[in-house]
Parts: sequence; C-alpha cells; structure tokens
Amino acid sequence: MTYFRRLARHSIWRTLEKLRSSYRFLSAMNKFRDVMGEKAPGSETPFPSEPQDAAAPQPAGEKIGIAIPLTKRSGLVNADGTANKDALEAEVEALKAIRQVFDNYEKNTGRKHPSDMRGVERRGAGDPLTWTDEGQPAKPITVDFDTGSSNNHGHTIQWDPSSSSTPPDPGQSISLPHDGATVSGEQHTDTVSNLSGVGFMGMDSDCRVGKH
Repeated sequence: MTYFRRLARHSIWRTLEKLRSSYRFLSAMNKFRDVMGEKAPGSETPFPSEPQDAAAPQPAGEKIGIAIPLTKRSGLVNADGTANKDALEAEVEALKAIRQVFDNYEKNTGRKHPSDMRGVERRGAGDPLTWTDEGQPAKPITVDFDTGSSNNHGHTIQWDPSSSSTPPDPGQSISLPHDGATVSGEQHTDTVSNLSGVGFMGMDSDCRVGKH
C-alpha cells in the first residue's frame, strides 16, 4: 500500500513539473513574440503571463513613491502669528530638562558635557554697537538693534543735519512707531560706514535719519 502511495505521489509530482514547464515555455513564447511584434498563437490559452515579483526592479522611467512637500513648521506660534503660550511653556520645560542633564553629567564626571555651551564666552560682548563715520565730518552715533523687527533705531543724541555737508533733503517727513512710542521728524539721507561689532567694517551704506 505504501508503494502505491509513493508511486501516486511521484506521478502527481511529475505531472505538476510538466505543467510548470509548459507554463514557463508558453509564457516565454508569449513574451518573445510580443517583443517581435507578433501575436503568439495560442495566446488565448488559459496560461496568463508569469506574475512579476513585487521586489523586482521597476522599468526605467516609471515613477516610484510620492512627493512630500517641505513646509516650515513652528509650534511656538499660532496660525495668526501670535505666541503659543502652551508650546512656549513646554519648550521651557524641555530646556530645563536638558540643563538638568548637563548638570548631572558634570556632577558625575567632573567635566562639562561636550554639548553644554553655557560656559562659552560670546565674542565681542564688550564692543559697543555703534555706527561711526556718519556724514562729513564723521560723528559717531549709537544704534539699537531690534532683532524682532526690521526697524533699527535709538540715536542717543539729537542729530543736526547742518553738521554734515553730505545729507540731501528729500523734503519728506518720517514717523517711526516702536514699542508704544513714535519718533518723527524731517527725513534725510546720509552716508554711514564702519559699523563695529557686526561685520560691516569699512563698508559704506545709506541711512535715513530724522531730525526731531
């Protein structure tokens, strides 16, 4: 009985091998005749094209994947540009946790963490931010740099256009609101150079100034 079972299994296996070989042969013939521009006879046979492996290389020129647009995201501000209080508080807490990690590292190892930049001295911290060589003859002025807007102002003394031989008068007035206050006066344009501490040494630029 066991012999007949083995013989039956062997016969079935050989039959499946023949069917598999016929399937591969017909598939190869179909592909060959398609390439040659001929319709393979017997293409109506119930032998479809051999399925492609999903991991096989895709044909050249076919786009694979999707494009993901890159947009700037900031969770610290709301959609209308106002500050996100909850996000800011969470950011502060995260920074406190990082600071605690640095402190623990220094306590355990006796040296600062390589990423701890709190002890790095800021370069040029003692240099005043001044504009020198304004007008002819040159006179120094002090400027307040407002990093939160495009307005930079804060002259500590009243500027007199008659003290310079170069400022043209466009005949316009100027009004600059800032932090609840307003600076107004007559608009003039003069040459400003040697902005120390910011990296514009030796460069000339135009500056619009107002006479109070």
